[in-house]
Amino acid sequence: MSDGSTVVEIETIGAEVHIRVLGQFTFNLRQDFRTVFAYLPEQRYVLDLSQTEFLDSSAVGLMLMLRDHATENGKGVVIKNASKKLLDILGMVGFDKYFEFI
Repeated sequence: MSDGSTVVEIETIGAEVHIRVLGQFTFNLRQDFRTVFAYLPEQRYVLDLSQTEFLDSSAVGLMLMLRDHATENGKGVVIKNASKKLLDILGMVGFDKYFEFI
């Protein structure tokens, strides 16, 4: 899936859904995340930020929605390969209390 400057890759591996955001993680990705909720429910989600250059407050909201969706189904969300810059931002908003980071 893509909005032009950003690509979202979604892959199911076993009981996990891997979501990779390449580029800017912004409000423009809301439909991609709704698709994940609709078609891939009751999964553990791995959000790979290794190629994410930027995230805004809307992305923070989308990540919380993903977490809420996963926990409603007894699953979790793992944030993987976030850069130091993104880890600092996510730490400032307290994500270390709600997400597992690898």
